[in-house]
Amino acid sequence: MEEIKKFESFEIIKNDMKALALKCDNLAIVNSPESALFAKDLAKEARGVLKWIEDERKKITTPMLNAKKEVDSFAKSLTEQLNDSTKGLRDKILDYETEKENIRIKEIQRIVEVEKIVEVEKIVEKIVEVEKKKLKPLKNILLIIKNL
Repeated sequence: MEEIKKFESFEIIKNDMKALALKCDNLAIVNSPESALFAKDLAKEARGVLKWIEDERKKITTPMLNAKKEVDSFAKSLTEQLNDSTKGLRDKILDYETEKENIRIKEIQRIVEVEKIVEVEKIVEKIVEVEKKKLKPLKNILLIIKNL
C-alpha cells in the first residue's frame, strides 16, 4: 500500500513539473514590465521547485551513499591483505613460468644448433664423396703408372 501512495505522489509531482514547464514554454514574449515580472516570478518558482527536488533527492540518497562508503571501506579492510598476497603469489607463478619458458627456448635453440651441425656434417660427407669420385680416376691412373 505504501508503494502505491509513493507512486501516486510521484505522479502528482511529475504532473506538476510538466505543468510548470509548460507554463515556462508557453510564455511567448517578455515585452512589458508586467510580463517581465510574471516571467521572473515563474523562473523563481521553477528554481524553487528544482531546489526542493534536489534537496529531497539528497535527503534520500545521502544516507545510502554514506552507507555504501562504509560498506566499501569495510570490504576493503577485509580484502586488502588477501589481494596483496594474491598479487605476490601471481608474481611468483609468473617468475616460475617465465623461467620455465626460458629453459624451453634454450633447449629449442640447442636442438636447432645440433640440427644445423648435423646438416653441415651431411653436406661435408656429400662433398667428400664427390671429391672421392673425382679422385678415383686419378688413382686408377697412378696404379697404371706404377704397374708400368
